[in-house]
Amino acid sequence: MERSPRCSRHPEDAAAWRCRACGTALCPACTDTSGGRVRCAECGEVAGLLTSPGSEATLDPAEAIAVDVRRGDLRAAAARFAALPATPTTLPARLLLQVAKGAGGEGAPAVAARALRSAARSRDPAIAAEALLGLARLCLDGLRRPAEARAAIDELLARFPESPAATQARALHPPPAG
Repeated sequence: MERSPRCSRHPEDAAAWRCRACGTALCPACTDTSGGRVRCAECGEVAGLLTSPGSEATLDPAEAIAVDVRRGDLRAAAARFAALPATPTTLPARLLLQVAKGAGGEGAPAVAARALRSAARSRDPAIAAEALLGLARLCLDGLRRPAEARAAIDELLARFPESPAATQARALHPPPAG
């Protein structure tokens, strides 16, 4: 008989949630429900509901990817991401950057490019700029697609012209002389 997940701080209590950030299994006493969302009392991040007994397999795909990234298992995060038909809208852009790093390290540049394209849509200018620069580098070196690299650089320079990433992009692929 499979045992229900137990609370990390209160092993005598069943866990109903798992923190998306630190992966801690949580019982009701270990959560903060202020603001209408269940949050980990330890780190304050939103917790995901455990829908059945078990571990990360019970988390939705975005939550499982986040747990993999937080544990430093970028290979597993990239593999989970690659298996999804579309990028989850709930996956934060900063985690998408880590997924791209994991995919690139596993020799999966197309998966890394997909993660970087999604991260480039971030409202956080530093993350979006970093994603566009990473996409340009990947298109130049890993995918051998100079036109896509140029498009990423052009978008980076248009959206974030004064960013450190824009400075690096100019050095990576200077504009044509003329």
